[in-house]
Amino acid sequence: MRESLIYIKAKAWFTLNGYTAIAGQPPNGSDNIPVVEIKSGGNSAKGSGGSYKPDLLVCNESHFWIVECKPKFCRLDELKLERVLSDRDRIGLLFRELLQRKLFEKANLQASYPDAEILASKIRLCLANSAVVSPRTVVYNLSLESSSDQAVMIAPRRFE
Repeated sequence: MRESLIYIKAKAWFTLNGYTAIAGQPPNGSDNIPVVEIKSGGNSAKGSGGSYKPDLLVCNESHFWIVECKPKFCRLDELKLERVLSDRDRIGLLFRELLQRKLFEKANLQASYPDAEILASKIRLCLANSAVVSPRTVVYNLSLESSSDQAVMIAPRRFE
């Protein structure tokens, strides 16, 4: 399955499960949501040094998902997601960018995300792909079927 189809199916799955897509970087720029950079803790200025643009950011009142979409499981993307979660400065910079762009407000979720600490407590990490993988340590895996709308969310070991 192509990455663009993984993206479309992952976004649809999250939407059907009560989440709102607030930002992302879809393959080939094929969506109407804004691109958000997650800057590194050492780069709060303009520019992209040390930052990355997640494929999809979705949230509801309870959870904020950072989703990477690939045709197959990708260990490098898993490590990239884990680095975000372990860096409080990076989460603070992400929160600031989301506020500046009024993305929580546009999704009518500003009351659910009053500060960076609350955001940090609600972050969930997800790899979306067409593979069924064993439970990871902290990253969820959304396994999507190419021939149907079926999907299985595999929880990481820390949430089992």
